[in-house]
Amino acid sequence: MREPLVSICILTYQHEPYIEDCIKGILAQNYPNMELLFLDDASTDGTWDKIEQYHEVLESRCVRVEWIRHDHNTGNVTKNVNEMLKRCRGTYIKSLAGDDCLCPGYIEKMVAFLEEHEEYVMAYCNEYIISDEWHVGTPPGRESWFRFHRPFASEKVFDRLLLGNYIPAPATMIRKSAYEKYGYYDESIGYEDYDMWLRLSRKESFGFVNEKLVYYRNSATGLSHTDTRQKFIFMYNETVKVLKKHLRYVNQGKRQTIIVRFLTARINEMKKKKWYDLALVFWIKRRRLCRRNTKKIVL
Repeated sequence: MREPLVSICILTYQHEPYIEDCIKGILAQNYPNMELLFLDDASTDGTWDKIEQYHEVLESRCVRVEWIRHDHNTGNVTKNVNEMLKRCRGTYIKSLAGDDCLCPGYIEKMVAFLEEHEEYVMAYCNEYIISDEWHVGTPPGRESWFRFHRPFASEKVFDRLLLGNYIPAPATMIRKSAYEKYGYYDESIGYEDYDMWLRLSRKESFGFVNEKLVYYRNSATGLSHTDTRQKFIFMYNETVKVLKKHLRYVNQGKRQTIIVRFLTARINEMKKKKWYDLALVFWIKRRRLCRRNTKKIVL
């Protein structure tokens, strides 16, 4: 197998307890042709100090390393990821948060899969879900993202994604040509992956590697950790932005079905968290939508 250059982009912010695990995951890869881009969005803890301890070993391990540290926190995930993507030189792009970690063999296996399947613009794998207490060298447990997963036919991926983002960003590897053809992440949206998956899946096919090759940390520092009302409302509003961009590509009947199922999922989530006032808000939205036939998106 030829060994095309892989660009690994790591975005960090306040990841002091976890960044060493992330770095150890890079060092555990046996793939020789990697470049590494680190961007720290002005962490105020010891994240950057720990990264600096690995400068020498990482530069000896990778064909190129670029260190980026902001003076002021931007708080814009998509803008920060785009900043790294525009500097990448690799054929394949692997983006990672500083609190996640690659399993040994991730890069080699994902590249081999994409080299063999040129029809896929992106591939994703299964992953372990780990807690804040997990560190490299300890068992990850049995919990994984996908328990039983059958990939959807390429022409159905877009419709399935409109019902919810089932593809975890840490598990993905994307061809650089996808960004060149479809553009970078939308910086008006607070998190990068969902909008891009929808954008790509309208035209392209995705592949699935049925192995657990990533440790995904369900950390309080992550955007996807929605145990507070404030974070939930943020994620809800950002998801609505994404849906409003892409629902126009489906017919009216399917559009209403998608919105109803989306609101139902939010209602059930709010009941589980015992946020009954928010559950009532979504119930009223769903009831109004079901009682009228309208082309207006009323999320």
